[in-house]
Amino acid sequence: MTHPIVVIGAGVEGLVAAAHLARSGQRVVVVERLQRPGGLCAGDEFHPGYRHVGIWHDASNFATTVSDALGLQLHGLRREERKAAFVVCPERGLWLDTSGVADAGYADAWNVHQGFLSRITPLAAGWLEQTPPVLSTTAALLPLAKRALALRRLGRADMLSLLRVGPSCVDDFLEESFADPLIRAGLAVPALHGSWMGPRSPQSTALYLQQQALCGQAVVGGPAALIHALVASCASAGVEIQCDAPVDHIEVAKGRARAVVLADGTALTAAQVISTIGPVETLEGLVHPSHRPVAQADVVRRIRTRGTFAKVHMAIKRSLTFKHAEDRVVHSAIVAAHPLDVERSFDDVKYRRLPRVPILDLRIPSHSTEGLCPDGHCVMSITTTVGAEQDAGWTAETRQALGVRVLETLASVTDLGRDDVAAIQVVTPDDLQTRWGHRGGHPMHGEMALDQIWALRPAPALAQHSTAIEGLYLGSTGTSPGLPATGLSGMHAALAVLGD
Repeated sequence: MTHPIVVIGAGVEGLVAAAHLARSGQRVVVVERLQRPGGLCAGDEFHPGYRHVGIWHDASNFATTVSDALGLQLHGLRREERKAAFVVCPERGLWLDTSGVADAGYADAWNVHQGFLSRITPLAAGWLEQTPPVLSTTAALLPLAKRALALRRLGRADMLSLLRVGPSCVDDFLEESFADPLIRAGLAVPALHGSWMGPRSPQSTALYLQQQALCGQAVVGGPAALIHALVASCASAGVEIQCDAPVDHIEVAKGRARAVVLADGTALTAAQVISTIGPVETLEGLVHPSHRPVAQADVVRRIRTRGTFAKVHMAIKRSLTFKHAEDRVVHSAIVAAHPLDVERSFDDVKYRRLPRVPILDLRIPSHSTEGLCPDGHCVMSITTTVGAEQDAGWTAETRQALGVRVLETLASVTDLGRDDVAAIQVVTPDDLQTRWGHRGGHPMHGEMALDQIWALRPAPALAQHSTAIEGLYLGSTGTSPGLPATGLSGMHAALAVLGD
């Protein structure tokens, strides 16, 4: 019997890679360090009777092309239009959805903005859904020429606009359409997760355009439901998933990956290896220095993984009312009054301190998914920006202080009182590194920036998912396209294996 392909990591990308390879007739074994598959997208009980749907709370980035290729609809995956988002501060609020801003006064501006996006994002999505081209002086020119022609076909005006705004700051770009800072804050915040940027940072428009290009319909049940469907797809294709199986190292002989050795000493001889735990984690953490190609060793050291992502889950003993929501049910909300407030929160990251006024991107999954909490209660899943490095360190007091500040910010826009909260779970960048193994506490295994996206992610020498070690491939969100839970990084890695 031939040796299996071994996939390291049972998150979204690892499960996608495994399912596609198995459906292509390959024998596949997935090894996962945690006790269940899913990674940051796995749901969990964080307080007796209360569950969240994933540390990463949104699965709308999951590519339809991947879902169709794996037949996930047959395994229970269902999708629906995303609910309207509520952008709120203590003084006022407004509703945003895919059809526009609820206030009719913004209709013209919204139509102009969405018109530009509707012309630009299909091009970006097409690029991101394919394996990136090779960028080098010796590479074939035809793949790049095809993309350049597609860019030119946008028309002169749109092409020049894209080239102009791509490297700019997202607040300037949005201000061209929206004078209202509340709208700009509501649109910018979701695009900045995982970046070392604020809305006034150069290059941040590129991240906004990428996020808009890949954001599609929501997954019913959130990331946890996506993991359930992927596990079922893997099972139907014959994939073997071994949980509670941390990897000690990848065995390399004569320049080729030969086996994956687990922490308990078990060696899984492999035909090929796909690692979905991150480029730095793989090439520095699992490959012995003597086997690291010199040309790529320096490249790997330069990959930036500074985490700025924290999660707060709240178990709340009743339903909440948001100020200015006009009695509508809030499924998701951005709490930020102005892009400059978001920028000040990023300043706190740079100065290694907790956010003085946290910016919140929240979901209330219990409004649309049953069984997450007792009847009449709710679960709130809140993302906020905080640096991995804190002058005070990630002590119990620091964690508690972050939770209190998030609670106080939430109380300023709702009727929430401290007695209403049954429990708070705080997940810091330090937790992402120590529990989930994300270097630097970065949820996407590498910062999003112009020099670390698309054909430069994580670096030109690694952007096609293969490495200088024969038989070793990279398939995490540390590779293109980079956003969480798209499935595209794992699919690209699987196609690279099959192509070789």
